[in-house]
Amino acid sequence: MAYRQFKMRVRKTLSIGHSGPESLEDTVMDYIVRHEDLYDDQASVNEVIRSMNINPKISSTPECDFAVISSFIRELCRVAFSMQTLTPPLDIAFGMDGEFFSETK
Repeated sequence: MAYRQFKMRVRKTLSIGHSGPESLEDTVMDYIVRHEDLYDDQASVNEVIRSMNINPKISSTPECDFAVISSFIRELCRVAFSMQTLTPPLDIAFGMDGEFFSETK
């Protein structure tokens, strides 16, 4: 979600004065890759923790403190954001709830 919102903001900002041989989409991706540090990872961490509090399937155990796992969640969010900027993009299939991984598929 954060990546799409960031990309839309960048596209809107760059579309105003875009001119040149590269397409707007290429310019947006170049900007995102070069300015990855502008990504607000704390907002993503807060969103994940809020989702964990709401959804019982992904909730944590009572013994686990969010302060303990927040750095882990932050790193996962950063990796996920970086994975979306790869060229060529990764082709990852979505899994269904309760679905088992099978190498034969």
